Amino acid sequence: MQEILVFPRSFLNDKGEFIQQDEAKQLIESLSAAVDWMPREEAESSEAWVQPIPCAIFRDASGKYCVFRQIRQRRKDLSQRLSLVVGGHVDRCAESSLLPEVLSETVKREVWEEVGIVLDHTPSLVGMVVDASSLMASRHVGFIYQVDVNTDVKSLSSEEFSIRSEYNGRFLNMADHTKFRLKEGRLAFGSLQFDPWSSIIYAQYLDGGFGQSALPLFDVE
Repeated sequence: MQEILVFPRSFLNDKGEFIQQDEAKQLIESLSAAVDWMPREEAESSEAWVQPIPCAIFRDASGKYCVFRQIRQRRKDLSQRLSLVVGGHVDRCAESSLLPEVLSETVKREVWEEVGIVLDHTPSLVGMVVDASSLMASRHVGFIYQVDVNTDVKSLSSEEFSIRSEYNGRFLNMADHTKFRLKEGRLAFGSLQFDPWSSIIYAQYLDGGFGQSALPLFDVE
């Protein structure tokens, strides 16, 4: 039975949206003595525990960020959406007992499994993202690490992303406001919407920074 890392929901203290780097690091330190392991099926239905999901976002030398297109899935807000993040659960087999290392080693593993890139360094934690729009959405909390690359990035995982999509590993200039808009309350590029985490990351980290959301500048459809 697969066991994954969890921590008490109470540690979020009604936090929502993007949590910047310093506060995210402090939260990781405070979580170190409170994390536990739980069967994944049990965690997915828990109201008391949430699941940390270490994720990578990829930036090239020109400052563009890489996007992928998710496959069709049950959650409407994730199905076939564009995504900036690649990541996954922390499995019980994690080698280190130190939480910062557990999270960073997991994101390095996910980068290798998802896009075939071996990271010989620890990526930079840039913050956390919490989608508090529903109980289901808030069961997963993203720990976001930025990975600077000088090569093409393509998803190898057909279980997560559409590997034949034109958006598989496409780098976009996230500062180009003319190419982005709101569609049904979410960030969109052309006719495709981004998933909730990516919308939050764009609005509160990639563009303008913490609390200065760019989304109201776009035309609402």
